[in-house]
Formats: sequence, structure tokens, C-alpha cells
Amino acid sequence: MKKAIYHISLLSVIIDGNVTLFAGIPDYYCIFGRDSIIASLFLLPYAPEYARGTLKILAKLQGKKFDMRTLEEPGKIPHEFRFGELSLSGKMPFSPYYGSIDSTPLYALLAWEYLKTTGDEKLIREIRESLLKAYEWIIMKLENGFIEYDFANPFKPMNQGWKDSKEGVPGAKPPIALVEVQGYAYAALMGFYEFLGIEEAKEKARKLRRRFNKSFKGSKGYKLTPDLDVLASNQGHLLFTGIADDPEKIIEALFSQELMTRWGIRTLGENEEAYDPFSYHNGSIWPHDNAMIALGLSRVGEKEKADGVGKRVVDALHSLNKIPELYAGLDSPVPFEVERANEPQAWSAAAIFAFITVAVENGKTSLPDLKLKSRINVEVKDGKVKAETP
Repeated sequence: MKKAIYHISLLSVIIDGNVTLFAGIPDYYCIFGRDSIIASLFLLPYAPEYARGTLKILAKLQGKKFDMRTLEEPGKIPHEFRFGELSLSGKMPFSPYYGSIDSTPLYALLAWEYLKTTGDEKLIREIRESLLKAYEWIIMKLENGFIEYDFANPFKPMNQGWKDSKEGVPGAKPPIALVEVQGYAYAALMGFYEFLGIEEAKEKARKLRRRFNKSFKGSKGYKLTPDLDVLASNQGHLLFTGIADDPEKIIEALFSQELMTRWGIRTLGENEEAYDPFSYHNGSIWPHDNAMIALGLSRVGEKEKADGVGKRVVDALHSLNKIPELYAGLDSPVPFEVERANEPQAWSAAAIFAFITVAVENGKTSLPDLKLKSRINVEVKDGKVKAETP
């Protein structure tokens, strides 16, 4: 717990008076749309300041035009905004860069979760125009049936979901429609109907759900893409969104011996051709991925399973004595580090609080040495942020 709070403090920044989280050190010390959103989501019951700040900051960075170099599009939430010399000089397209397909629906999803948690309608009114622009982007992307992307990176073919390495979606050919992104879009659309009263959004969500369940069901739960019937952890994120009409199929896949280990859920099944437990995205274990799955399990009523996932990951972190970006997906007596893993990493540290949330929802916890706190105090002094539990 103390290490998680320390990491959150290290990565907390103030931008225009708003607190948010940079993604990680050393490689990702900047705002990342997806990472900052998901970390803020995990912290929402304890420190809603992060969600509020992240929503306001990303609204100012939202895309305004079409730009093939930076992948900017009207209404699109950025992937990252770097401040290095190469980015600021324009030699690299990262100031800002919009190469993520999921940041925009996740932005709306965070807004709705923030509203449900805090009741802060004032913020939603303040960012309403940004939310409507995000809605227009989602509707535009759904014109072909699903939200999808091409390999449009100006330097090399990178994926645009959270498994964004070149190898992160093994065997995929553009255009690529990732399973979890459709779930985020569905949850976003339902929020636009429920909280902004957009009737069209409800119908769009209904049609997306019907198409999705017809196209994505496979032999190993829900497919990674409509054309890739591989066993991957991505489908676990659907449980949080409500899009899947057969959540039991997902749960069975997640708890299969191919994905589940004593240290958490692998990113890719061990019998898949691309499986490598020490790889970045194809068989390793990511705390934030497991946290998102745990929150979804709790949401569909599988509270003991959710608490169990949290225990496996926290046991691994205790054994490693660190909270890394990822660790090896081996079902071994002890967990193993992955050399390239960043630490500290915002969504890994924040994942601890997601596991606390599901433990509280379960009415008990098997998590070792975690004292349940109802609040994280966020103090801003001399332009620096300090986070601590009371």
C-alpha cells in the first residue's frame, strides 16, 4: 500500500490547476490518454480529483482536425503528449499524438463513472462539448460496423489498443476491430443516453451489441477480433461494460488453465502460437489488466472470483517487492520479473485500489497486509502533488 501511494505521488502532476497522472518512469513520463484514464478510474472511489483533472486536461487536448502524421481526428482523445525536444520540434509526432483507438470511448466511460460516483453534474456540464465531440467521433467510427484502425503510424506498424506493440495483436491484419474497444464504445453510448439524454445513442448501442455478439463469439470465449479466434485477456474487459450477452463464456475462458496462473491472468493463452511469458503483451501478466477484469467480475456478481484475482496479483507484487508495469506469465512457484517493465507505472499502482474496491464489494478480503482506506488525501503545495492515506 505504501509503495502504491508513493508511486502515485511520484507520477502526480498539476496542469492548469488540475491533477492527473503521468503514465510511468522512465519511458512514459507524460500524460497518456488511456493510462491516465484507467488509473483515474481505479482511484475514483478514493481520490476523484484524478478523474476530474484528467477529464478537464484531456478535453483541452482533444483533436480538432484530420492529420495523418499525428493521427489526430476531430473529437479524438490523444494517446500521449510528450515534451521532449524531438517531439516539440516536430521531428517526432508525439506533441500530441493520437494513435490510440480506445482513449475516446474510455474518456466518456470515465465521465459517466465519475458522475455516478460523485454526483458532480457541474463538471459534466463544463466538459459537455468535449463529450459531444467524443460522441460524434464514436458514431463516425461505427459507420463500418465496429470501431477499427489501420497501421497508420508514420514510423512503424503499431497497434492502437492497450496492447499497442507491433506484436500485441498476433496475426491481425488491418482494419483491426479489437474486442475490448467495442465494449468501451457500448458503455460510452449507453452513458450518452442515460446522462445526456441522447436517444440516438441508445439505438446505436443496441445495434452495436447485437452485431458484436454475433461477430465476436468464438471457441475460446470472445475473439480478439472478428477474424482472430485466439485466447486473450482482452475479452475480460467486456465484463465491466455490459456488452456481452454471455459473460459466463468469458469467465470460463479467463479461469482456464491456459490463461489463469497462481500470479494472475496472462495476456495470451499458453497454447497460442505467439505465447511468450516474458514478452511485452503475449503471455505476460499486467496488474492493470487484471484489475480491469476484477472490477468487471465484481460488476457481474462474481465477487469472490474478483477478490481471488486481486489476491493472486497482490501476492505476486509482494513476492517481487515492487509494482511493475508487467511481470512474467509463468505459473511458477515464484513470480519472475520482465526486464523491460517500467516502475513506477501509474495504472499498476492504481490497480491496488481497484483490488481493494472489489474486496470491499465482496464484504471481505484475502488481500495480505492491505488496510482498507476510504480516502486518499491529495495535497498540492509549491506546484507539487503529495498523495497519502489518512
